[in-house]
Amino acid sequence: MHRLIKGLTVLSLVAVLAVAAYPAQIYWYFTQGTAAVFQTDDLAKVASYSHSAVETRVVVKRGESVWVHVPFTNPAQDGVFIDMVRLIWKADARNIFISQVEVCDVLTKLWSKTGNFQGAISTSSAKTTDWKLGQNWKVQGGLTVSFLVTNKGGKDQGVSLCSVGVHGGVDTSHR
Repeated sequence: MHRLIKGLTVLSLVAVLAVAAYPAQIYWYFTQGTAAVFQTDDLAKVASYSHSAVETRVVVKRGESVWVHVPFTNPAQDGVFIDMVRLIWKADARNIFISQVEVCDVLTKLWSKTGNFQGAISTSSAKTTDWKLGQNWKVQGGLTVSFLVTNKGGKDQGVSLCSVGVHGGVDTSHR
């Protein structure tokens, strides 16, 4: 019986050490598109916008670009990091798209990417777009993901932001 207790004790200690050595707890954290806000000096470039129960829709005037910011609250603990951004969205046409994505922590720009990112051209379904951030970015304060929506079409057109997420975790190896 003594050997059984000793063996279980050693096994328990090994299990605790294995869990403590695990470097991170990984998760997805999402917020609905209804959290989106527009940059104040861009409002003159917006033909209209609306917030519904599940999304924010912005109609951008032809030839204009508008910054849309989505704030996140993050856990009040040390070691929080992110490594990917996800956007679930749709667009009116191929010539309205996201031309830049930025991730900021308070006043520090962590990551930025430019391109011609296309949404789903549909009124009933949405597209998931992922951006890998290339590394684990430590989050220390308020996190914001921003999208520059560009309308290159000949008329006012819109996009609908349904959900925005960040992938990351908590680094537990330094505790």
